[in-house]
Amino acid sequence: MAKFMISKLNLRTSFIVLGIFIISSITHLYRINELHTFHNDEGRDAMIASAMIETGSPTLLGPQTSVGNMYLGPIYYYFMVPGLLLAGGDPVGPAIMIALSGILTSIGLYFYGRRMFSAWVGVAAALVMSLSPIFIHYTKSSWNPNLIPFIALLMLFTYDKKQYLFLGLLGGILFQLHYVAMLFFATLTLSLLYQSRSVKGLITIIGGFFISSLPFWVFEIRHDWINLQAFFNFIISERGSDPNTPSYLSRFIQNGLKIITDLIASKTLTNNTTPNFMVVLSAILLVLTKFTLPKKGLAKSTYNFLLIIILVSVAGTSILRDAIHPHYIGYLFPIISLAIAAVFASGSKIVRIFGVIFFVVWLIHSVPVTYANMTAGDSHQKLKGREVAGYIMRDAKDHKYNVVAAYDNSRETTYLFYLHKLNNPPTNEASDLLYIICEDRPCTEEDVNSPAIYNRGPAHPSLISYLAHPYRPSSDTTKTLVSSTHIVYGVWVARVIVGQ
Repeated sequence: MAKFMISKLNLRTSFIVLGIFIISSITHLYRINELHTFHNDEGRDAMIASAMIETGSPTLLGPQTSVGNMYLGPIYYYFMVPGLLLAGGDPVGPAIMIALSGILTSIGLYFYGRRMFSAWVGVAAALVMSLSPIFIHYTKSSWNPNLIPFIALLMLFTYDKKQYLFLGLLGGILFQLHYVAMLFFATLTLSLLYQSRSVKGLITIIGGFFISSLPFWVFEIRHDWINLQAFFNFIISERGSDPNTPSYLSRFIQNGLKIITDLIASKTLTNNTTPNFMVVLSAILLVLTKFTLPKKGLAKSTYNFLLIIILVSVAGTSILRDAIHPHYIGYLFPIISLAIAAVFASGSKIVRIFGVIFFVVWLIHSVPVTYANMTAGDSHQKLKGREVAGYIMRDAKDHKYNVVAAYDNSRETTYLFYLHKLNNPPTNEASDLLYIICEDRPCTEEDVNSPAIYNRGPAHPSLISYLAHPYRPSSDTTKTLVSSTHIVYGVWVARVIVGQ
């Protein structure tokens, strides 16, 4: 009888996991080759990972942060390399790997939710992660913050198992994906150390952290701690007073609301509109769950800890003057999924019924957005890059040439990625043949004669040899516009003769 019950339980679990896998795979992988983004950041990252493959030399510096003139560690570039290799150099490879991490996060949430709360909570949390427009958006394209939800869930498992070394190793990885995510690592670490009072545990966590983030520290030592200096300068600047900046309390309230509007209701993907009832229902759900979970047991303590993580995140991000964006707090994706799914572990039948109503409303609000995103038109970003590179290759033939983007074109790395795969890639040395790439408009004489035409440095320090033109703050060399040709989907390429 016992064996029959175990086999029946395993069969049910297998069907649940299979169902989650199918749903999450559809929402993450359907038309990913056509839909994944390949803007300037993605182009830059793909160029760096490709350069590592070509040269066999790993970079020690990761992506630049959006504030503070700082750089992250290089771990994400290392993660991209297998994806590019398996995809034959196509940028869809790393995007698929990110999508797989999103699928694994959904499945992992089921097991974590089942262990800490109940099987129903696990299923609900997995469905939220699999169907939420905002969560899907940030787990199906190649970008360093998009790996954070998966790492965060692994950290929850290591925290639960009190695996000090693995918590430190994962913390070192998280540190290299986004600095704001260190709020999550700090919360887990301090909580675990408070429970254990273990000095050995603290040393082990710190050791693991430095092991997995070692390339970053090697770079810092070699370059006079340049990123740490930038970090401290940023902190000092944030502490300065500005009469136009909202108060800390205002930012705290605003960021708390953004947790609901952006992470639960996916506001940024619904034309920046969130029905007021979604905000009210979400707040009521969290409060009712808090006060109706069984007082004794794992569910109550786990839920309280999830709320602490959310509050620490709101308090920590409110120190920043700038508005927070969803990718800043990607570690909250699994936390929010669990927090709203935990209603199904409530000791009150009425509250559980309210949870069912909430999920129906949430599905009606979210699923159409997810479906619209899955069936949207192609991004055409890779196609633009390939077509522009092909045109330049055919036009230049064996002639040396330079390439620049028009001053209002911020997507130059999308094109440089494909140009540097040609048999005759652009050169950094000055050439009498120049191509200017313009988006959404034809190239003009103003683009050609701009003194700052060469005043654009590499997208990343490791890409200095891939600049595709000489770097000059100002250029007064005579240039003649020969043609401005429309290539594809609103992209023009100008052929320019330099020095005549």
